[in-house]
Parts: sequence; C-alpha cells; structure tokens
Amino acid sequence: MKTIRTKQIDGLTIVTGMSIAGIGPRETQLANTPAIIALPESAALRNKYQEKVQHIVKGAQAKKKAQHALEIKNMKDYAKYNKEYLDRGGAENTANTEMIALKKAVNVKAKDILRSNPVHFENREGEFREGDAELGGKTVDEILSLHLAKGLNQQLKIDGTYVDDFKGCQYFFYDGLAWVESETITALDVTKNTVVVDEFQDAAIEAADLSDEQREEIRFQKLSAEDKTAEFTAKDEALLAKSIDMRMGLEIQGVPKASALTQSQNFYNTELDILKTKYGIT
Repeated sequence: MKTIRTKQIDGLTIVTGMSIAGIGPRETQLANTPAIIALPESAALRNKYQEKVQHIVKGAQAKKKAQHALEIKNMKDYAKYNKEYLDRGGAENTANTEMIALKKAVNVKAKDILRSNPVHFENREGEFREGDAELGGKTVDEILSLHLAKGLNQQLKIDGTYVDDFKGCQYFFYDGLAWVESETITALDVTKNTVVVDEFQDAAIEAADLSDEQREEIRFQKLSAEDKTAEFTAKDEALLAKSIDMRMGLEIQGVPKASALTQSQNFYNTELDILKTKYGIT
C-alpha cells in the first residue's frame, strides 16, 4: 500500500514523497485465519486427520487384541485382529500421504489469501494513506501526481494545494540613488510582493540573477570610507606596476625610450582617473 510522506514546515504539512506501508505478518495471519479455516481443503484436511486418528486408535486396539489372542493361543482371533492391525497401519500411511497433498493445497490458497488481504501497520509520524481525512478527498495517487507536478518555487500541502516556497531568496533594486537590499525570505507563502515595495516590484532582481557588474556595484556600495581608501591604494599600486611592465615591454620591442615612457604614462594616468572617479579621490 502506497502512503504519503510529509514533514512540518512553518506549521504546514508538506508532502515530501511516497512510502510503502509495512505489513504486519502476525496481524495479517490472525485476521485471515477464519478465511483459511473455511477453505474446503482445510475442512478436508481436518477430516483426514480425524480419519488418521481413528486408524491409529483402532489399530492400537486391534494390536492389543491380537496379542491377547496369541497369549491364549486363539489363532483364529489372532489372525483376525492382526490383519485389522496391519490394515489400519496401511490406512494410516495412506491418510498421511493424502494429508501432505491437502496441506500443500491449503498452503497455496492461504498464501493467496494473505497476499490479497494484508494488514498494514499503523501510520508512522507524518505518514498518510488512502482515505485519511487530511488528503482532502483526494487519492494517494492524485496527491503524488500533484507532488511531481509542483513548480520550482512551490511546495504541496497534504490537502493537495500548493504554497509558494521562495525561502532563501533575496531581492535587490536600484531606487535611483543606491541599491536597496530586501530581507531574505525565511518562510513559506512569502513572495517578492511581501519583501519589496510595490513601486519597485518590476525592477527587483533576485540575488542569483544579478550580473557581475551589478554585484560589483552592490559590493562597492557596502564598503566603508576606510575600505575604499585601502582598496584604492592597492589598485593604484597594481596599476603602477602594470605601467612599469608596459614601459619595459615596449622598450624590449624596440620602441624608443621616450615614446615607451609617454605611452606607459598615458596608460597609467587614464586608468588612474577612472579609479579616482570610482573611489571619489580628488
């Protein structure tokens, strides 16, 4: 029997997948015993057992009578009762053979009955099965189909309805002066509409969709004045080193020293102006 597995998220019962309800062997055996007893083969087996018992009892009695007849030398009675004893033994063996065949027939049908009428264990925590009220009138298969069809930012509740799942999402938008960072969504049924003001809904960008340029703008915006000064100094030193390497490379290529110096200086000054503008250095 298929069941629905769930877990509690933000107070909601959310479907996580499918499971198979365990079968209780002892409970299944007990529940189906009346049906197995009622089988024609079971009745025949019981009758054959009683027949066997009768042969054993009557055979024991005949043996005792035969022994007594032998003791008093009544050979006629001895022959009579000894024959009955032997016949009863043969009939007992025949009954045993027939019982073996009947037992096999009962076992085959009993297995079919047990397989067709299993008794499942009670639901484990967070588990639901066919007919449970929590399924909202839907079947287990219908719930599982809805679960497989859920969208990227959706979860399925046990009643078969979807709930938004944007947990972990954060949004950024530029308000004309600076980048604004929304709170990170931490609960189900919370969307961009909740964490971003209405006028910037269309402009808001999910963190994962930011371009490299936008990420750099946001990073730079968060730097303190001290951090900006330190970063500017490091980049200025790197730019100077690059300009020196450029001059030396030009001279190696045969460019006159004066021209190589002018080109590397122009490169340095141009890039330095860009850095100063970015970092607000005058």
